[in-house]
Amino acid sequence: MFLITYLMSATRQMLKLFIDENWLCANLLGFFAQSSKKNKTMKCSSILMITSFLICLFSGCKEEELPYRPPDLSTPDVVVPVIVEADAGDDVLVELPGNQATLIGSANEWDPNINIKEYYWTKISGPNSFGIVNRFALETKLFDLEKGVYELELTVKATTGQSAKDTATVIVGALSSNPREFLLIEQTWGQHMEQSIYIHNIYAYIPRGSFFKVYLRKDINSDWQEVTQAHGSWPDVDPYFFALYNGDLWLAATGSMPDKSDIKILYD
Repeated sequence: MFLITYLMSATRQMLKLFIDENWLCANLLGFFAQSSKKNKTMKCSSILMITSFLICLFSGCKEEELPYRPPDLSTPDVVVPVIVEADAGDDVLVELPGNQATLIGSANEWDPNINIKEYYWTKISGPNSFGIVNRFALETKLFDLEKGVYELELTVKATTGQSAKDTATVIVGALSSNPREFLLIEQTWGQHMEQSIYIHNIYAYIPRGSFFKVYLRKDINSDWQEVTQAHGSWPDVDPYFFALYNGDLWLAATGSMPDKSDIKILYD
C-alpha cells in the first residue's frame, strides 16, 4: 500500500512536468516493454506505475486544496505621524537709539491636536548685550540690544518626543548720512498676493545683516514715502507696510494702487 501511494505521488509530479498525457503514456509503455525483457521485478514495478497513472488519470485525483478563506477587508489601524512645527516669526529691524524688539513665534498653528510640551527661545549668535523677558513664551520682548545682528532660535517640543526649530533674525543699526541705494523699478502689484509685491531674498541685492529702510513711489509723479515694518499684525493706519521673513521682503498696501510702483532700499 505504501508503494502504491508513493507511486501515485510520483505520478502527480510527472503530470506537472509533462502536460502532454499521450507523450507520458507512450514513455510508460516503452518502459514497460523494456522491463519485460529484463526481469520480473522491474516488470512488476512497471505494472504498478502504469496502474497508478491510470487510476490518477481516470479518477480525477488532484492535490489537496486549502479551504477557501475570504479576504480580510477590515481596515488596519493607521498610525498618523506627529509633525511638530516651529515658526520663529518675522525678522526684525531695530533702528538705533532703540534697543528693544518683540519676538512673535508660533507652534503648530494649524494643528491644535498636537500636544506641545514646551517651547523656548535661545540666543545662538549676536552681541553680548542682550536681555529677554521670558524665554519660555512664544511672544516675548528683547531689551538691552546694541548694534549688530542677533539670531534667536525657537525650539518646540511635543509630548511624544518630537521637536522642531526655527530661527528669527534681529538687526540693530542705523543709516549713515550717506547710505547706499538700491532701486527696483516698476514692480508689479499682486505678484505674490493681491495688493502686494514680493521680493525673494533681499540679501541678493544688499549685504546680509545690513540695516536698511524701504521706500515706495506709487507712480512716477509721486514722492518717495517710507514704508513701515509690520510685525505680528497689519497696521491699519499706514498706507504701505512691509514684512521681512527669512530674508524675503513682502510689501503690501492698504489702499488702491496702480499696476506698478518703484521701490528703493537704503542701506549701509
